[in-house]
Amino acid sequence: MASFVISCTRASEETKAPDPDLLTGVYSLREFSPGFGPTESFNPNDVIWTFTIEKTLKVQINNPVPSNSQIPYTTNTTTTYDLSGNTVKIKEVVYQIKKEGLKVTLDAGLVSDGKRIIFDKIEI
Repeated sequence: MASFVISCTRASEETKAPDPDLLTGVYSLREFSPGFGPTESFNPNDVIWTFTIEKTLKVQINNPVPSNSQIPYTTNTTTTYDLSGNTVKIKEVVYQIKKEGLKVTLDAGLVSDGKRIIFDKIEI
């Protein structure tokens, strides 16, 4: 007597949707490295980025940013972002998301010339 085992998986189980809470929250920009060029450091709450579950990014500038700053947004801004797995696309740049406690790093890689943004998550 032969027996067969059939295994079925639903398509939704095969492709994992991004975790909507991976970036959701309020963050204080601490450091921005443009790759080539000087690293910019910021005081807590100078620049706040809020990622919403609806994939909206709200940037709030609380202290003036130098005119030569290379950070992605130098004025108050509301825009969208794309989340895919553990990467996020902001202004056409794809960043790897790395979390260590309350520290979040967005890293575009390319060791010497990739952009890197470091945040501290603000607990509300």
